[in-house]
Amino acid sequence: MFWKKPASKLILFSLFLVFSFILHGYTIATVIGVIKNQPVKLILTAYLTGTLFNATAYLFTAQKYRLLFFHISWMLCSVFPLLGNLSALVLFAVKIMSQPKSFDEFESDELSLDDELVVEQHNNQPKSAEEYLRELLDIESFADILIGSNSDLKRSVIEKLAQKDNREAVKLLKQTLKDSDPEIRFHASSGLKKIDENFQRRILTLKEEILLNPQSFDLHLSLSQEYFKFSRSSLADKTTTDFYLNQAWNAIEKALRIKPENISVLLEAGKIKIELGEYEEAANYLDKAINLDSSNWQLRIWRCEANFQIGNITKVKDDCRFIESIKQPWDSVRNITNYWLAYEN
Repeated sequence: MFWKKPASKLILFSLFLVFSFILHGYTIATVIGVIKNQPVKLILTAYLTGTLFNATAYLFTAQKYRLLFFHISWMLCSVFPLLGNLSALVLFAVKIMSQPKSFDEFESDELSLDDELVVEQHNNQPKSAEEYLRELLDIESFADILIGSNSDLKRSVIEKLAQKDNREAVKLLKQTLKDSDPEIRFHASSGLKKIDENFQRRILTLKEEILLNPQSFDLHLSLSQEYFKFSRSSLADKTTTDFYLNQAWNAIEKALRIKPENISVLLEAGKIKIELGEYEEAANYLDKAINLDSSNWQLRIWRCEANFQIGNITKVKDDCRFIESIKQPWDSVRNITNYWLAYEN
């Protein structure tokens, strides 16, 4: 549909803002006497419609900000016609232009630097960039539906989200637990339970396969990836999350003993150590991986995070310059490298 496309949303956002400014400009002009002899009903209609247009404009923006700025805009425009429009727009512009300081501050409409960034599936077959971007657009469309009023569409979206196992799906389902409709809340809760059950089933299957083949590198690596993905899914409380993260490390240690020079296992070890807060060790594993493949920008972006947390800003900037030189495709990575390159000690 036209209005669901990112470029179309920008057009709609701009049109609603323009109409809002025109209507509130008309309101101000009648109040100060520039335009005279206008019916009171017409003035009030223009004023309220302008306020509604301005607030609605933000519903076409990124999920992270749409509801916040909808309410801010409504409040400001109700009290300060025209000036409220401008104030809300300036606040929004400042917010979206602010640079994040860590991986976890990226939202679902950006590619986050987790296991998804390596663009791999559980069977270790490459996932195309087009396929991954299509999944991100699906998530954004689902978010639009879940804030709407159509219960049938909401239930359909919840069913689709329950078939996914990423943080974005879990986040949307958790937000839907606050829906005003108790039936929708029930379906969202069931969806979260289904995601958890799918994780547990895959983990149990891998553990059973490992019992039959304890020296399988691929099985230990896959088990570690499942544990790690669960720990980052936001499904569980902190205690359970920490437990699964430690299980991920136990599994990756076994994979390391089998293939200590494998790039995938060194990357996974580095990511887990970053999540555990053990940044020196994370950097060591990523150093080993980069020595094996110095052209791999995914390895370097994770090493940037480890070195940034340690305080080795010079090393961070060296890796960022390399990443920029090969012109990798992801906007979110460019945002991070730009932030780190501009960072002052």
